[in-house]
Amino acid sequence: MEIITKVGEYKKQKNVPIFQAERWAEILKTRGEWASENNVSVDFIEKIYRLIHDESLKLQTKIYHKGE
Repeated sequence: MEIITKVGEYKKQKNVPIFQAERWAEILKTRGEWASENNVSVDFIEKIYRLIHDESLKLQTKIYHKGE
């Protein structure tokens, strides 16, 4: 969460969108490839990453709108 906070603060300072669709698609693709190569369920890895991503977006949104 500390890293996510720093990322959120950086994005706010630099006026970078919180959600970046291309980056998110790349993450899902590469982690899915890793899962396949390592005999791990792609669905399982995707669920984990979606949970992490959702929490990250929530925290970054709070940071982005702090003080408004």
